[in-house]
Amino acid sequence: MQSVNLDDYSVNIGYGILQENLSNNIFLGRDIVVIYDKNVDYILSYFSKNTSALYFELESIEENKSIDKAMEITSFLIENNIGRDALLIAVGGGITGDLVGFVASTYMRGIDFVNIPTTLLSQVDSSIGGKVAVNFDGYKNILGSFHNPKLVIVDTTFLKTLSQRQFNNGLAEVIKYGLIQNKSIIEGLYNNIDITETIYDCLIVKKKYVEEDFYDNGVRKKLNLGHTIGHAIELDNLDIFHGEAVSIGTCIFLKTFQKELYPSVIKIYQDFDLPTNIDSVNIDKLLSDKKIMSGFIDETFLIEIGISELRKIKVSQLINMLGE
Repeated sequence: MQSVNLDDYSVNIGYGILQENLSNNIFLGRDIVVIYDKNVDYILSYFSKNTSALYFELESIEENKSIDKAMEITSFLIENNIGRDALLIAVGGGITGDLVGFVASTYMRGIDFVNIPTTLLSQVDSSIGGKVAVNFDGYKNILGSFHNPKLVIVDTTFLKTLSQRQFNNGLAEVIKYGLIQNKSIIEGLYNNIDITETIYDCLIVKKKYVEEDFYDNGVRKKLNLGHTIGHAIELDNLDIFHGEAVSIGTCIFLKTFQKELYPSVIKIYQDFDLPTNIDSVNIDKLLSDKKIMSGFIDETFLIEIGISELRKIKVSQLINMLGE
């Protein structure tokens, strides 16, 4: 088992590590509420020794990453007399983790939660960093806060349950880390390096940005490579996964702003069966991006593969580019 230690919590990574991690003292002597993606309901057997555990089944679809679902979970907690000393456990992909984290950050002004990410995308990216949020009124992640988990358990056994498309969806975020900071991550994909090592390398990169800029006001924005256009695509096309939207968004952005790097980057995404284009991007959805400030937005530019910098550009440049 490997660990990545952040300021307030640890991320434990390995194959088949879930059972041993559930003996952590954080689970002892308190009420536990397990909020889980119905696709991984077999996890319930892992908590059978804790007779006080309650369970809330969730369908991890974008429509459920909402204030309505957050209120439904909150009502469940109230009805079951869950106090401030309880522990929420999120078991699922990024949608589950974001939603449960949001509830944990707001219920009784904040209670503890543990994240058990079950998709590659959530294991390499969304499970750490403290960003928790729900969508509202057509805006992605517009209601949220910063609320760190107490522990993250990354058991790569879960990856065996993913479809090839879902696995590749996660690879889009893996590729992002290689593009912005560490090109050896991409080289590892081509060399079939063990996935545990890949996850560890990605989380080391994210740890660096999170600890330098927890509240996402500066260098952490580099992690948004491809996300401005990607989020607009995702909001307008619910059948497109997050990583796929980021892949498309990155390629569209580079095609206009960094034509010299576009051929090599698009080849990487295509080599891992990720989409790289779409017929159109909904401008209204793009304009709903919360990162826009006074008509400008910070975007990640690649100096070369593995080295990046932030540049402020006019949103009108993006709109004109998409209209061409």
